[in-house]
Amino acid sequence: MQQFTTDSVQQRSRFDYWSELVSRQFAALDFTRSECGVFFGSLATHQLGLHHLLLVKSTSQRITRTLRSDAGANANFYALNYLVDGHARVTQNDNCYAIGAGDFFLFDLTAAGALELTGEFNMLTLSLPRPLVDRYMAQAQRLCAIPVSTHQSGPACVSIDMLQSLARNCPHMTAADAQPLIEGLVRVIAAALGSLSPSAVSPATANSIVLTRIRNYILSHLDEEDLSPCRIAAAHGMSERCLAKLFEPEETTVSRWIWAQRLDEAHRNPEIASPNSTPRDTVATVDLVPGRLHPRNRFQESAFETLWLGRKYQPELLAQLLQEFAPPTKLAPAKRSVEEACAPIRCRLAGCVTPHYRLTR
Repeated sequence: MQQFTTDSVQQRSRFDYWSELVSRQFAALDFTRSECGVFFGSLATHQLGLHHLLLVKSTSQRITRTLRSDAGANANFYALNYLVDGHARVTQNDNCYAIGAGDFFLFDLTAAGALELTGEFNMLTLSLPRPLVDRYMAQAQRLCAIPVSTHQSGPACVSIDMLQSLARNCPHMTAADAQPLIEGLVRVIAAALGSLSPSAVSPATANSIVLTRIRNYILSHLDEEDLSPCRIAAAHGMSERCLAKLFEPEETTVSRWIWAQRLDEAHRNPEIASPNSTPRDTVATVDLVPGRLHPRNRFQESAFETLWLGRKYQPELLAQLLQEFAPPTKLAPAKRSVEEACAPIRCRLAGCVTPHYRLTR
């Protein structure tokens, strides 16, 4: 862990040194201060793969993020900030709230915003890649600058325990060690944000809170065959119509989102296979004709992987994927029905091992 302090420079140059230091170590930010007293600051920083962990101790200052080209290395990240001691006010994406000791909040490093810190403070910050946050939090930009108090929320307390433990032990971890822990942390943070009262925020933020809560419910029950829009709506005390409307800004449906997450989970965890499988009997042995399907959907790998892992989908779902994800101009003339195309998949689900299979639809 690297250590920096303003004690190493002359007093009149400390604030300029501090501004340049934090911008260089973390992200392109603007610093101003209204007080004329003695300034001090110390920064401990550690890199864990893509994630940047900082422990900041300093005094009054205003930190501003503006939209400009020199965004810095951490531009495509969110910053998770935990105020250990001190007082602050954060503004971003139409949210403006006071932050007290024991609160944490997200800050979007791609959007304009400001953080005003008053008096001496102690803050712990972790950068989180946007794809990781977006997996567990719906419209995460709407959740930025919303304080979550560790004095009231159980998930919030667990989140900060995990963050502080990560900070204490990071010198003894590799990036590979830290990655699953940080993903677990993000999931608990999403649970903490999902536990907030929607009535205390703007309508747009309220929708994001409720949708985050629903997303995490889905992800927690992803391997259950009876997971359906009807069940999800009932679990959250709403109609299926209301549930569907929540997913409209995502430009998807509930069923499609469940399907996409199952595909993603299978792709990210290919080792989760059936007990009867062997290393050779994998999805990779299914030989697919290149160029037949739309490449941006990773259909060839993900669809078959998910089917093979025992999700027990019906052939009609494969037909739906073929029709929706593969433009006709990319497909060869149909040589067999979907029922025939699904035959090797059903054999695999039944525990059979079939020869390599060439799918030309």
